[in-house]
Amino acid sequence: MLKAYRILALALFLTVVLAACRKEKEPAYKAQPSQPPPKGSSGSDYSPATFTREFSDAMAGAHQQAKRVKGSVEVQQLIQVFWAEYERFPESLEELKEKGYDLPEPPPKMAYQYNSKTGEIRIVPKTRGEP
Repeated sequence: MLKAYRILALALFLTVVLAACRKEKEPAYKAQPSQPPPKGSSGSDYSPATFTREFSDAMAGAHQQAKRVKGSVEVQQLIQVFWAEYERFPESLEELKEKGYDLPEPPPKMAYQYNSKTGEIRIVPKTRGEP
């Protein structure tokens, strides 16, 4: 009798396990007709050329940002050297040039914005009419 219960329990266990294994898994992404596939998927509107163009644009933007940061850091260091020599911030960037400091040119279509009270320098887009 005990052997019959073991066989019945084993049969019941195998039935549950097999039933669980047969369940189909749903895909992680199920596209709806109105929903475009995510970027990087095999959608028909996404190609290696699109990826290359987007990557190139991103790299160009990063390069321009790096130029702006480098320029502002260099000018900020000159302002700190001026502070160390004269114990004050220069009245303008022109004063730095007059005292012999070599200011780097800002990136194309950009200009320096200087606050003489705080010694803070920023690189901003040129306004119209500015040389």
